[in-house]
Amino acid sequence: MKSNLSKSLVVLSLTSSMLMAQTSKQIHPIATTVAGENTETPIFKNRGCATVVPEMQWEDALQKMIADRKLQESNGNKVQANYNIPIIIHIIHGGQSVGTYPNISNAQAVSQVNVLNNDFGGTGLNVANYPSNAFTNYATAAALPAANKDANGRPKISNLNLSFCLVPLNKNGVTMAEVGIDRVNINTFTLSAGYASKDPANVAYNSPATFQDFIDNIVKPQTIWDPIKYMNIWVSDVNSGAGLLGFATFPVGVTIPGNPIGNTGTATTDGLWCWGKAFGNTGTLNPSFSKGRTATHEIGHWAGLRHIWGDGSCATDYCLDTPPAASPNYGTFTYPYKPNTCTTPTGANNTTPNGANGEMFMNFMDYTDDLAMFMFTEDQRTRVQTCMANGTYRKLLGTHGLCSPGVATPAVSSFSIQSTGCLNSPISLVNNSSGTPFPTSSWSSSPSTGAVFMPNTSANAPTITFTNVGKYIITLSAQSGTTAVSTSTMAITITTCAITTCIDTLSNITNTDYLNVYTLPTSATCLTGGFVTGTNCRATKEYAEYYSGNGFIGNAKIVGGIVVFFKDGNNGTKGAANVTFNVYNGNNTTGPGASIGSFIGNLTNIAATPPTKTINFIGTGGTFTKPIALPYSFNLAAPVNITGDFLLGVTVPATSGDTISIFQNAVSNTHTISTAWEKHSDNMWYSFGDATNSWGMMGSLAILPKIACTANGIIDPNGISSNYAIFPNPSEGMFNFAVTLPTARDLQFTVSNSIGQEVYSRNEIAVTNSVISLDLSHLSKGIYVVTIIDSKGDKVMRKLIIQ
Repeated sequence: MKSNLSKSLVVLSLTSSMLMAQTSKQIHPIATTVAGENTETPIFKNRGCATVVPEMQWEDALQKMIADRKLQESNGNKVQANYNIPIIIHIIHGGQSVGTYPNISNAQAVSQVNVLNNDFGGTGLNVANYPSNAFTNYATAAALPAANKDANGRPKISNLNLSFCLVPLNKNGVTMAEVGIDRVNINTFTLSAGYASKDPANVAYNSPATFQDFIDNIVKPQTIWDPIKYMNIWVSDVNSGAGLLGFATFPVGVTIPGNPIGNTGTATTDGLWCWGKAFGNTGTLNPSFSKGRTATHEIGHWAGLRHIWGDGSCATDYCLDTPPAASPNYGTFTYPYKPNTCTTPTGANNTTPNGANGEMFMNFMDYTDDLAMFMFTEDQRTRVQTCMANGTYRKLLGTHGLCSPGVATPAVSSFSIQSTGCLNSPISLVNNSSGTPFPTSSWSSSPSTGAVFMPNTSANAPTITFTNVGKYIITLSAQSGTTAVSTSTMAITITTCAITTCIDTLSNITNTDYLNVYTLPTSATCLTGGFVTGTNCRATKEYAEYYSGNGFIGNAKIVGGIVVFFKDGNNGTKGAANVTFNVYNGNNTTGPGASIGSFIGNLTNIAATPPTKTINFIGTGGTFTKPIALPYSFNLAAPVNITGDFLLGVTVPATSGDTISIFQNAVSNTHTISTAWEKHSDNMWYSFGDATNSWGMMGSLAILPKIACTANGIIDPNGISSNYAIFPNPSEGMFNFAVTLPTARDLQFTVSNSIGQEVYSRNEIAVTNSVISLDLSHLSKGIYVVTIIDSKGDKVMRKLIIQ
């Protein structure tokens, strides 16, 4: 009965819950990358800076203000202002534990603020590397004002008079759990039409334009704090295709005209975004951008500075004391570098050739590696000061008292942890400590052997993984605004937590599979083609799926099953004949043996209630939106004990024109064994993996047994508890729920972690027959509980295992 497959008709991706129909070849859906699991190395172009240059109207207005400022300074009428800028850092993550990229650690975020204070104060890393004779000829030739030169006649390494603080109170005046840090889970975002994913690292945002669009129109408006009071910084992962390190918004104000679309800040976009692996100088970092200079560079733009090459070739950056540059510089260099590259520079102000001194690659507004850049100049300071004094979202920063932590109060240590836990399963600590400012934390365990804190013992709320069983005493030492240290302790007992497979329905379909329905070629016996699983014109009598009986507890029983059929209008599963669902003893070597239970269903009833889940897929006529996954649930008259391996089968209707079509895995996905079987007209069973008598593929069918762990196996036949299947479980995070209900009902899905905290929720309206996917890939590995409640009040709770 071996036959060639002519075409793949339908694909159900378990990784994206998107259904696709195809006519000639397997088309994989767009792959997604989970926040924190992108291991690709982005290809950075232009140092990954995507800040857009302001329009000339903006620059012309600014130049007039700078000229006026310099005139007033020359008359002694104005001094440089000091701005202490309140910062809020929005760390965008996918649910990873604190310290697990992209949910970067507190220490990494704080390290960036320290870098900014040093760099904008003129005392940053490698500032002493400024060569003693650098740019003296240029400075003299440019007739720089004396105030712009140091004692050696060089352009000064300037203090821009900007300092930065992390705000201790949130925008509502409440003490923050982490000073100045707002951790935002991507699952809280609301997507507008046209946006494919909530994950910044998704391949849908694989260009600078698409990535910036997502950040500016989805992330920023839903998270920004008042930019008149705060400088907003967003930190996240990025798709490697976008190749970005950061981008910022130039200042805008009533006296600085500008078109606020991408280049100057607005009330919903003002601030800067930075790649998490280029933020700070400790933590998870890219080696070339590990000193925090990406944020320094971008805040330079945020404060009004241009690139030193003027975003052209030997063009102007409007600062007299920065030599012109022919182009961006990448890497690390020694002085002098690229001498005489600009003999005829263009543009206002900076028109003096760079000469033997070459280019100022150590300026923060070049594209050199972090270790190579370390300076701003005096003209850059004047430009920054002018923008700070006039920008709508700049001039009032630091005037609201937001950097003051208020009255210091002693720490009161308090935390919670579950009383029991499982070996090698991460357990969350909830820090309930109080104090002003928020206390620093130090965690310990007794015994210490076997207790691993992630990301470290000084994190605000780490997770612990225990590698040994036994009782542990966990201690939190907290210290706040005084020298007093407060401690608290709690106990936890760790056991092996052996998990049986009797937790829900089973499936050999994994979450890396694609579910397919394959069509048959038209032939003498199959004039209309049909489906591999299972048109009657091939004379195949039945299909079955094998399951191992290992690991079941004594009370485990098979109470029924759910089969995911394909139905698209009159195409797919149809007819009026009876179909028998059989449970067999057997194995995966010889296939089904004796029948130990059965249920008879009628095709009219099976197909009577069409699928209700609307899913997008692609067909020959274009893109369609229709429900095509038809799960059918049945219950055996009497539960069957699980005493060993078993198979669950579905007979093929014998009446001409009556058809079933069962989803199976795609042949392009390699399974180590085949678990699918078919019964031929000779009444012999053949494995799908049999290349001589069957398909020669590692097949698995979407025939899912329902398991009960009760002594009598009694379940409500009309409720959700007996009309759903979860696959796969365990999973890497994507769980699919095949649901079939006798009447349309609303469903509420709630997922809780091991200490009872709700970590995910979802509502589905008017469900009868649906395949519903829950994407929990943003959660840490471990054991969770899903609670499903239908609108009739039926409730089911099951374990979900993310591994």
